[in-house]
Amino acid sequence: MSGASDLLTTMPALIPPTERVRTSFLAAMAEFRAEGRGDRQDHSMVTAHR
Repeated sequence: MSGASDLLTTMPALIPPTERVRTSFLAAMAEFRAEGRGDRQDHSMVTAHR
């Protein structure tokens, strides 16, 4: 890279659920559970849409 103008400046976009990301989503949720998050006492976005 030659300078700041070469940096990616776009913001990632959320996408609807898709089979393509299923495996990584399930792995991320397993990490949350291993950290003790995602149970009924967790009032974060992890459990907001149950």
